[in-house]
Amino acid sequence: MKLLTFIIVTHNSAKIIRKSLSRINLEKYEVIIVDNASQDDVVAIVKKDFPQVKVIENEKNIGFGRANNIGFSRVKTEFSCILNPDCFIDEKSISQILDVMGNNSQIALASGVMHSGSISKNGKIIPQENPLKIAQKNYLTELTDFYETKFLSGCCLFVRKNIFQEIGLFDEKFFLYCEDNELCKRVLRSGYKIATVKNSKIIHLSGKSSTPLNSNIEFAISWHRFGWSKCYYAEAVHNKFVGKVKALKNILRIIGVIFYRKIIGAEITIKNKAALLGCFEYLIGKGAFREDGSPQKF
Repeated sequence: MKLLTFIIVTHNSAKIIRKSLSRINLEKYEVIIVDNASQDDVVAIVKKDFPQVKVIENEKNIGFGRANNIGFSRVKTEFSCILNPDCFIDEKSISQILDVMGNNSQIALASGVMHSGSISKNGKIIPQENPLKIAQKNYLTELTDFYETKFLSGCCLFVRKNIFQEIGLFDEKFFLYCEDNELCKRVLRSGYKIATVKNSKIIHLSGKSSTPLNSNIEFAISWHRFGWSKCYYAEAVHNKFVGKVKALKNILRIIGVIFYRKIIGAEITIKNKAALLGCFEYLIGKGAFREDGSPQKF
């Protein structure tokens, strides 16, 4: 019986998927790919070069949380790791994280110390400066092997199965962004712990999971990331009234930013426009998904 299952959600990830899967011991760990209607050949690459990997093909891009929930429903191991295609973790760090979780039954989520990274000309993945001091703002308590923390990024999350069968995994009303924030908040409110394991390393290339963005896709992502998802997060962790107040505050703040940029002759960015519309459309009751299940603005 294998101890760990990796869940990797892909969307147009053909350029990175070989690097991602080649760094996982496929004899030792289960891997489930959940593909969100990719338009490139990522699924064909996985099926041809990594036949031992399980592939689930969604007909639509259903978002990060919903796709991971589908993958999680197929997990048979005690622990799973939600991993972005552009995130890398070595065998030593995997063992350290699993040891900490195995010795602390109240830890629901765990990860390593996050490093940003880049790819060299010869294809080597290079970690950049250790960001530990930046991450410390999320630490609650320092213990021997790990820090109790209040937040971990969804790009690499080790998950204890029995706890998430109890409290649920990602809130499926999100399409993209803030679903990891809400999950962490729910874990802590349920009385469980979140851990950052010392001396372990996660390298995140950031933004390399999919193909480069055009302006339409950038607008759509910003609508969710800086607009709708931030407002719904306030609703999810508090209530709908708080969410609406958050939306109104954000709208007023963004309008102020836009007017200021006009006064100084600066360009009104895609982010400005998308965030304003995302907050407004949350305020009037629009969800992150259309009635047919496709994401708004995509």
